[in-house]
Amino acid sequence: MESASSSTQTARIHGLDAYRGVLMLLGIVLHAALPFVEEVDTDAHLSHHLIDVPFWAVRLFRMPAFFMLSGFLSALLWVERGPRRMLRNRYERLLLPLLGLMMVLPPVIFFFVVVLTPVFGGEPMASEEVLSILTNDLLPLQDFHHLWFLYYLVWMVVVAGGIAYGMERRGVTLPRLRRWLRATFESPWRFVFILGGLNFLWFTLAEWSDGPTGSQWLPDPVALLYYFVFFAFGWGLYTSRTNLNAATERAWTLVLIGFVSTLSYIAARGEISGVGGFVWELETPDSSAANDGDWIAMQVAASLGLFAYTRGLMGLFLRYASNASYAWRYISDASYYVYIVHLPLCDMVAAMWTGWEASLLVRFYANTVLVTLLCFVFYDLFARSGRIGAFLNGRRYPRGPRSVRAAGVLLCILGIGASLASAHDHDQRIKAWAQKGGAASLLPFGLGLAPEGVTEDASTKACMPADRYAVCLTPSSFDEAVSACQSLGATLAIVETDAEFERLHAQTRRYTRSDYWIGLSDREREGQWRWGDGTPLAFSAWAGDQPDNYRDQEDCGHVFGGRMEMWNDGECDWELPFVCEFETQPRATQCQEALDALASSEAQEATAGTNLVAQVESACVVPALEPIDINAVHNSNASSPRGLEGLWSTDYAEVERILELEDVPNKSRRVALAALQAMDITVSFELEALVLSFTRFGKHQVERKPYQVIKRTETELTLQLEPSDSEPHILRREGDDLVLVHGSRRAHLTRRASD
Repeated sequence: MESASSSTQTARIHGLDAYRGVLMLLGIVLHAALPFVEEVDTDAHLSHHLIDVPFWAVRLFRMPAFFMLSGFLSALLWVERGPRRMLRNRYERLLLPLLGLMMVLPPVIFFFVVVLTPVFGGEPMASEEVLSILTNDLLPLQDFHHLWFLYYLVWMVVVAGGIAYGMERRGVTLPRLRRWLRATFESPWRFVFILGGLNFLWFTLAEWSDGPTGSQWLPDPVALLYYFVFFAFGWGLYTSRTNLNAATERAWTLVLIGFVSTLSYIAARGEISGVGGFVWELETPDSSAANDGDWIAMQVAASLGLFAYTRGLMGLFLRYASNASYAWRYISDASYYVYIVHLPLCDMVAAMWTGWEASLLVRFYANTVLVTLLCFVFYDLFARSGRIGAFLNGRRYPRGPRSVRAAGVLLCILGIGASLASAHDHDQRIKAWAQKGGAASLLPFGLGLAPEGVTEDASTKACMPADRYAVCLTPSSFDEAVSACQSLGATLAIVETDAEFERLHAQTRRYTRSDYWIGLSDREREGQWRWGDGTPLAFSAWAGDQPDNYRDQEDCGHVFGGRMEMWNDGECDWELPFVCEFETQPRATQCQEALDALASSEAQEATAGTNLVAQVESACVVPALEPIDINAVHNSNASSPRGLEGLWSTDYAEVERILELEDVPNKSRRVALAALQAMDITVSFELEALVLSFTRFGKHQVERKPYQVIKRTETELTLQLEPSDSEPHILRREGDDLVLVHGSRRAHLTRRASD
């Protein structure tokens, strides 16, 4: 754009309009990735990197670029149409839709989902319960969710309009600043490196790892100011009559720089977190030089990527989408509606892909494509030519081509049908595996997963051994989790040190990537968090801005699943997996004394000094469980039946192969293998008894089971372990392995190498 004149502006506005629309649509990439990024499998690193790259590339630049472009277009309206028409346009296109969406949609959804559904289901809610949910959960509306940036934009328009009006009244033109803005934008290297350097300083002072978000009614002033700088820069680009044609210079080079910066950012972020690129919250840098260096590298990469992508992509859109195009105009018009409705669809469609055991990369892109198709089809059918389209776009537009719409509808039907079919098939496979006995069906000679003497119920049946913990996969409320742990003879997990939390989380991640309860709450006194046994926190791992007691309803603590390794406060009636802890040895006297001193300090409302916390950290270290002494348990000199000499342990590779052949779902397969590895079963055969040694919930256990030989062949041995055992145990040699069949159970053992 050579000048700010209407004619020149009209020739170039199509490219900026297309750019704005695509920035809105890129929100789908972010939210479609979230259901998948925590599924970490050792054989899926490439898939995760290929998800990390688009996720962080979009997240690094999208919001600043959007606000800069919004500032430019707002200034265009201010100059071309005048202040009143500009403010009226922003009122009709921003404020009214935002208020309408925030005030109308949630109560409507609430009415249909919370009120009508229980009525039709035969269990209507009491009027007091309905009123409580309505007033506590919905009114007043406490956050803007994914529409927060529109709320920030309203603030920016008001502030910028006031500043522009005041400057015009006083004749302030700031010619030097305008020349600097024009020269900075028109030079690709000044734009990237000077503005990137200023952004790096801001990130350093604010200790940010990436751009902030804020969804509360009271905006975060630092975040609002940060994004207002980009809005003001965009406003200045228009008023300084910047040559937008300059953005096409080095556009591809800048996009490449942005891509390299993204890779560098992910690498540095992975070094800081220690677990990979996607970790939502990062702790602020510690005093170590290595950590400081990683933070600096991450912030430099983020700053360069932000401005390289922003200007490079703007140049590409100005180069290739400047001419009037029905397709680009349609995408731009639809982007507002698509962004509004896409968020719940991302979670819903991802849930429908549960049964599809393709790679993470394939499922991520399938989720992105199907959600995008659904949003555009809904827009064309229900919004574009109706009142919703007029409300969002300022006028009604005719629907798109019939053939394109029909193709979109057909693809949506096929995609939803395929996802529902795979989900149904997955559910059937889960039920079949559960009916067979699940992971317990792989244990030899009648062993069970539950502690000795404990009768399993619905809440404890899915509790898996993990060191001295039980990872219980049945989603339960906090109180249900407490009761289930007590029925196992354990307590909801208590975490006293950083090392203990790392061990607990590592064990839990072997079974699930979901959030899970630990024994932490502040029910007795708000803000005073205590473990289930009443001890205070000597160690904590709260995520940023947590605990926040959101809506005054969050009194129970849980751990974010996957790689995040941080705590959050949640509502106690949420249903989550949970972790029980077994007391394998009494708490050390020094540990108890340190905890008592810490509790006394807090009870006296004194500041618990770091020395007390350090005492707990050093005194409450629970040593790792020592390996079982195999030679002390199994008599290597005892005579054994022919072919069964030596020690036998689970053949994990063969078990995995059999589970795959039996079409057991991937997650169930992973849980079963983790349970077998945690128990570490070893078997030896004597002439009249077999000896099993294993580890279950932090305790080494040995069982000696007398048996009688019922039948013997060259390849099979049939044993009766006890008279009450209704079915015999069949031992079958298959190569170097020993297959144990007992009813529906089937275990695989391999001869253990001599220690």
